Amino acid sequence: MAEHAGTSYAERSRHDRRVELATLARDRRADMSVIVGLSWRVRGRQAHVDFTGALDTARLRQTLASLWSDARSHLLRTQDGNAAEETARLSVRGQPTSWLDALARAAPVRSQSPPGRKRDGETRDAHRERIHAECERKMRDFAPALASVDTLALAHLARDLLEQRRVRREADAVPLPAIGDPFFGSGHVFYVIRFPCDGAEDQGVQWLVKIPAAAEDGTWDPSCCEKLRSEAFLLHLLRQEDVPVPEVIDADCRPDNEVGAPWLLMEFVRGQRLEEVWFGRDGREPMRGAGREQILRNVAGAMLKLGRFEFDTGGALLFDRSHGELVRTATGPLCERDVQAMVLRWFADEECASTPLYGCGGPWERTEDMYIAWLDTYPPDTVAERGVDGLLRLLLGLVREPGEEGPGPEIPTGGRGEGGKKMKGRKKFVLTHPDLSMRNILLAEDGTTIKAILGWDGARAAPRSIGNEALPRWLVRDFDPFVWKWKPPVDFWRPGHVPPEGNRFEDPPWVLRELREFYTGVVKELKGGPRGSDKRKTVRTRTRERGGVGGVDGDVDRENSNADDTADITKQSLLALTLDTAIRDPRCRTAALRRVLEKCSRSFEELDFDYFVETLGEGYPINAFKLKCLVKNVRELVDKGFVKGAVVW
Repeated sequence: MAEHAGTSYAERSRHDRRVELATLARDRRADMSVIVGLSWRVRGRQAHVDFTGALDTARLRQTLASLWSDARSHLLRTQDGNAAEETARLSVRGQPTSWLDALARAAPVRSQSPPGRKRDGETRDAHRERIHAECERKMRDFAPALASVDTLALAHLARDLLEQRRVRREADAVPLPAIGDPFFGSGHVFYVIRFPCDGAEDQGVQWLVKIPAAAEDGTWDPSCCEKLRSEAFLLHLLRQEDVPVPEVIDADCRPDNEVGAPWLLMEFVRGQRLEEVWFGRDGREPMRGAGREQILRNVAGAMLKLGRFEFDTGGALLFDRSHGELVRTATGPLCERDVQAMVLRWFADEECASTPLYGCGGPWERTEDMYIAWLDTYPPDTVAERGVDGLLRLLLGLVREPGEEGPGPEIPTGGRGEGGKKMKGRKKFVLTHPDLSMRNILLAEDGTTIKAILGWDGARAAPRSIGNEALPRWLVRDFDPFVWKWKPPVDFWRPGHVPPEGNRFEDPPWVLRELREFYTGVVKELKGGPRGSDKRKTVRTRTRERGGVGGVDGDVDRENSNADDTADITKQSLLALTLDTAIRDPRCRTAALRRVLEKCSRSFEELDFDYFVETLGEGYPINAFKLKCLVKNVRELVDKGFVKGAVVW
């Protein structure tokens, strides 16, 4: 009986300690907490000895790593560096070798150890708590990278680089810069490096260092280091082509450098984000009319410069190891964010890390293979998944990708090619920005001039329909209900009605349609072709498909492959970008496909999403009339930007 009583006392005491441990960890913001207590009672007298403590192990690891890095840097500086190590370095102080030459000769990397905007309707306290929680989550996710970075060595490195770039007297030494607190992207850590003002400048020199996220064991994947190397070369190349991008100061793709992590140092561009100017987030009135048109014209002009870089295959960009020049005859395996794997990880553990997961594939010789690579990676299991997969492949088969060579003579483009050339000789893949969205465009003070285009990590050789002549991402948002929050006001006809709050930072569908039409005309004008309606003639053939796409039997009107070269790339990108987004992100796949069918369906045609998914999922053929209507309406959507009489705008 006494043993049972003692066990119950111990269980109650352990329960109380568990509660106190959790409270202590929360209050101290630590991931390790300790409570030690000893109590005794002798002859009616009691005594107690208690000890409590908490420790942030991530900060401890960062401090120890910084101390070790300081000691290692001191030892390295006191020793004579051998010639091989000096050649492999990117930041070669006192030598005429440029960072481009050093980065080109650097050997392939092997794995080695080494605040947000307030939401609509959100209170100040709720906003503060959300930002604090997001910051803590990011600090946990990026803890391995943060623990490896030696900020003191980074400051010394930045000072030495600035001294090399300036012609100064020895007495006028560059002071040590200040390293700001880290802020985070989806897969990178950023530090702002600020040099003090020297009197000659209104603001001191500011640089930005970019560091990829590390794995949990503190190592860097070789593909991430290679992407950082390619991004440095690409930014340097684009600046030579007068594309507005940040200037690269220096780069080092090796994890075992003096900073302790691979890094890319570039200028810090001061400017206004496009979304702040476009919707008036900066306190001013939203930009309308001529201002928006000028921005789109500047964006189109910058993107068309990427058309000078064409490729035979699709995939990641390759830069040679001798001079760092872009290889145009071949591409490498493309490492992209694997959203499907991230979703599956979240289903398994809602408290999992939010750092991105990546998958590699390619290179691809056919544009269709590059489109469906992610579909082939995750085959469908259920009837619904097979139906969605079949519908996606059916719509993708309606994309007439230019650049594909077919039999027969060349067909003139009627001014579509640059300088009136024919499209026949153009390659199928072109240099493409990975995410041409509002957050990646910085504007100057006038609100229309593009100061810098950001987000070039992951740039690739992509099919032309989603390439440099495609529509900007924010002009096709209405085809993705997963991100587009605009809703038609119910009482818009009443005087003084208040539109839904979500409409404040979204464009209505008719506005997006007009902007798409304007952008298409601007692209055509800048390429040297006439603006206005396109009166091209196409050659059509009647083909008999046996077992056709999606299990469809019957006659289907298709244009001859020779007519593919006459397709308007910018117009067709409306469909191609939507399907590409649905392929890469399974979260929005169903909603995007449903929206495409809604915009392509008239009331009497009944192009119902559920019908296509159920029929294709069960393996049955699609009704010939419905298929014919779908093909015709999709072509009308591409050519006109809308389908007359469709059930939705």
